[in-house]
Amino acid sequence: MKIFVASIGRCGTYFMSEIFRHLTAISSHHEPPPHCAGKFLKDINNSRLQMFYLIETVNELNKKIKQVKKDSQGGWYFESSQMFIKSYAETMLENFPGEIACIYLHRNPIEVVMSYMKKNPAKDGNWRLKSFWENNIMKTQKELSYHENILWEYGEARERFLHLENRFIKVFDFDFRDLNNIETWKCLFRHFQIPHKPFTKLPLVGKNEIKADPGETLKKVFNTWEDSIVNNDSDEEFFTREHKSIEEAKRQIAINSARMNSHAIR
Repeated sequence: MKIFVASIGRCGTYFMSEIFRHLTAISSHHEPPPHCAGKFLKDINNSRLQMFYLIETVNELNKKIKQVKKDSQGGWYFESSQMFIKSYAETMLENFPGEIACIYLHRNPIEVVMSYMKKNPAKDGNWRLKSFWENNIMKTQKELSYHENILWEYGEARERFLHLENRFIKVFDFDFRDLNNIETWKCLFRHFQIPHKPFTKLPLVGKNEIKADPGETLKKVFNTWEDSIVNNDSDEEFFTREHKSIEEAKRQIAINSARMNSHAIR
């Protein structure tokens, strides 16, 4: 069984991977490369069909398949990465039929926004879905501000999980508030039939908690709510670059074809 976590981040994914690492013999990973983020995330979520993926995207997904195979032990594998539900859940289901289970890890979306406020949002863009991309379940007409997009992404990730739920061999709903609940963890291990060390308390590992005063954090969010913060290239710029690349490739193919025909005539 290969267990993945469906989450948008800042919900306890690192903590969850550490619990698996300390209490089970399962190969446990938190956001392992290849991440399938950045331009790959955009290509996967903004191309109508897989046949139109960039060759680099196809290579990235193939690397992900190989990584999961390599890191699995005795058929078992655990990964907690927000990129699973965002970019390669379908790839895992297609390449590991009858093996993929999923934990839906969720947290109050306002707390998620506040938690991201503690980080540097400018470094966060490569991991974010954009609400106007073509393949979204809940697609918007225009781009949202940074904080609006996080709230949208929360709902989008949930809808994607529900859309795929019947294709997972097992699922488990995990609330962020239960991360320190011993009984919830025992229930999870029983549900997935995971052998584990006996425990009466959880090991001490890092936790994703809001340490700043919530009032101050909310005030900070309100003051920057309309700011985009992350200045990524626009879709127009992205497709202009891709169009130029395609045209250049066509030109090179034409040149090479002419040379080959010339040699054939000779």
